[in-house]
Amino acid sequence: MIIFKSCYPVTKIISDTQLNTYKKEYWKIAKVIGNYPDKLFIALTPPPLRSELTHPHYARRARLFSQWLLSKEFVGKRKNLVVFDLFNLLAEENSPNAKANTLKENYCRRLSFDSHPNTRANQEIAPLFVDALIAEIQHFFSVS
Repeated sequence: MIIFKSCYPVTKIISDTQLNTYKKEYWKIAKVIGNYPDKLFIALTPPPLRSELTHPHYARRARLFSQWLLSKEFVGKRKNLVVFDLFNLLAEENSPNAKANTLKENYCRRLSFDSHPNTRANQEIAPLFVDALIAEIQHFFSVS
């Protein structure tokens, strides 16, 4: 099993060109994953930035990227690739709100320049991630 994710700065997507570049790079990763059908790959959508460190347009593109990673277009019929939606669990809802698609306020650390999720986020999200891992591992090895 191989688990991978991008660090939170990747969600500062300043243009559609940058978003498309990320997609192209992940297509390359997906192609390599196809060479290892006996290995389970679990990708995590990247975590959002806090509102003070991004722009609403960048944050919207970050959500679009995360949604694309979860899509059938990306995952397709690859039986050895699963995507865990970390972004959605950590981010404010996609709404007209200025803080939409940014790290939830109750998950922010005290330092305004730090987008790492706080202890509360870790305590709430980690069990969901572990449960998802266990389920995916059991499923992968039961059908392999």
